[in-house]
Amino acid sequence: MGAYKKRNCSLIEFCVKYKISKKTLSRWMNHFEFSGTSGLIPYTSWKKYTKELKETLGHSIITLCLMR
Repeated sequence: MGAYKKRNCSLIEFCVKYKISKKTLSRWMNHFEFSGTSGLIPYTSWKKYTKELKETLGHSIITLCLMR
């Protein structure tokens, strides 16, 4: 997320890099904003993403939201 926030890449480039949709990224950011880190606890609908990807994105989302 640091790359997106610092504008080293666009939202689209960020999503392509991590192979997620804009909708997914937006949803995860909203979950974090409203619920903090507990909002990033995996739900059953997240099964299509690997645990490693979710952890990496979770840390990146936290970083992005804290930089706002």
